[in-house]
Amino acid sequence: MLTFQKGKGHTEIVKLKQKGNKKNVPVMWSPVIKDEYRNSIDDLDYFFQNDKFRDRFELNTSETQGIKHALENNCVCEEYQKKYFKCKKFVYDSLDTEMDLSGTDQEFVFNFPPGGETYAWSTFVAGSSSAGKTHWVVDLLKRNLDGPKKDKRHFIYISNELEIDKTLQPLRQDKYREHFTGVDISEGAIESSGLSAIDYYHDKVKMLIDAAPRGSVCVTDDAMDSNPEVAELMRRQVVKLQRVGRHKGVGLIYLLHSLRAGLWSSTAYSSCRYIVVFPRSMKNRIRKLLEDEFGIPKREAERHIHDFAQSSRALIMRMHAPSCFLNKKLLRLI
Repeated sequence: MLTFQKGKGHTEIVKLKQKGNKKNVPVMWSPVIKDEYRNSIDDLDYFFQNDKFRDRFELNTSETQGIKHALENNCVCEEYQKKYFKCKKFVYDSLDTEMDLSGTDQEFVFNFPPGGETYAWSTFVAGSSSAGKTHWVVDLLKRNLDGPKKDKRHFIYISNELEIDKTLQPLRQDKYREHFTGVDISEGAIESSGLSAIDYYHDKVKMLIDAAPRGSVCVTDDAMDSNPEVAELMRRQVVKLQRVGRHKGVGLIYLLHSLRAGLWSSTAYSSCRYIVVFPRSMKNRIRKLLEDEFGIPKREAERHIHDFAQSSRALIMRMHAPSCFLNKKLLRLI
């Protein structure tokens, strides 16, 4: 269940940022459900004035008022007893497994783990052109580089469009030079170097990754569009980092256009802690992913996609326990 209370066995999922408060509040997951950990809401209208909630349980006006009154007074609504217990279970489950910040000036902040030398895990970011992949990654990196010195990491950004992608320009400022290294793997860059494709990869890419200090993060942006020989070597490097990067403490973020990219994404759902998708531009493919990878029924998958698309372009799916979905305004255990 979700809680703000720390305790034995509790795991931090994300930080909660409050306007006017410089210190972010950690949101914790407890494997044990206890009433004292449960979150609360000011008014049950959050549920009973929601059309989708009423449609879900097929509530008419009389049923809505009767069940809501019974829940507020902690008694059983005998007139609509069957629907009452279904609604009660849904409300209590939501309070245990969901936090919704819609309509408030609060937001969830997703960052790398604290400490500049800790392992940053593997993240797979998938979305169609203009979905917001690179923008999401740039924001994540900038929050780290603009944050406390003790948490700053070194980033190796390997891109087929390093010189022409304007979204990357904020990271190429002089003030980030010490912590940000860009590597261009476009065919033009390889040809102008005077090196063969394989030598270019070993001299410009592999050497940097092998020498990366603990806590570094390797970012590969659409590497499959590079020279075919370099692309294949990059694919193998991506798979390797997913599996053994934690031993050297080198994290990975890799961006692709497709959720199902053959060998490129073959280990993503078993090796990556986070999968980042964009429900406003690829909802049908995400729905299929939720059905196949999470075993979520179609109706529930559609609800998740709709809810998260309302508040943010990106949806972060945490694959390792505790499994959850989150964005800036909504956090939901799965």
